[in-house]
Amino acid sequence: MDNCICGSGKEKQACCHRFIELGELPGHPEELMRSRYVAFATSKVDYLLKTEMLKEANTYEGLLKSCAATNWRGLRVINSNKSGTKGIVQFEARFTRSGNAGILKEKSSFKYIDNQWFYVGGDADWLEAKPSGQKKVKRNDPCPCGSGKKFKKCCI
Repeated sequence: MDNCICGSGKEKQACCHRFIELGELPGHPEELMRSRYVAFATSKVDYLLKTEMLKEANTYEGLLKSCAATNWRGLRVINSNKSGTKGIVQFEARFTRSGNAGILKEKSSFKYIDNQWFYVGGDADWLEAKPSGQKKVKRNDPCPCGSGKKFKKCCI
C-alpha cells in the first residue's frame, strides 16, 4: 500500500489520485489544496490549470518549469475550513530548489462555483535557506528548514 504524498495518511488511490487521474471533484478546499500539492510534486500541470482561478493566470510552460525546478518534500496542513462557497487552507510545504532547502507558508483561498472548488489565490511566504558565504549544506548537517533532522533525512 502506497500512502499519498500529500501527507493525509490515506492510500494514494483513495486520496489525491482520484482527483488528479480519475477526474473526481474534491468535496472540500483541503482536498483540493492537497491534490494541488501532489500535482505540483508530480508535474501534473493540466490539473493545476483546471483547478485554479487566478487573476494573473499561470501558463502551462511556466508551471512546468516551476514543477521541474522544485522538489517538494512534505506538507503540513495547519488550518482548514469552509463556509458556504468560500474556503481557507493554511499550510506549510517543505521543498528544495537548486540544492537549497525551504518552506512555503501559505494561507490559500478557495471558491466553490458550479459544483467545483477552485484555488483563487493565497498569501504566501517563501522561506528559502541560502547559505551566505558558506559551502553547500552537507548530508549530515542539520537541515536548514528547521525540522531538527539531518539534511540527508529531510530535504535532500
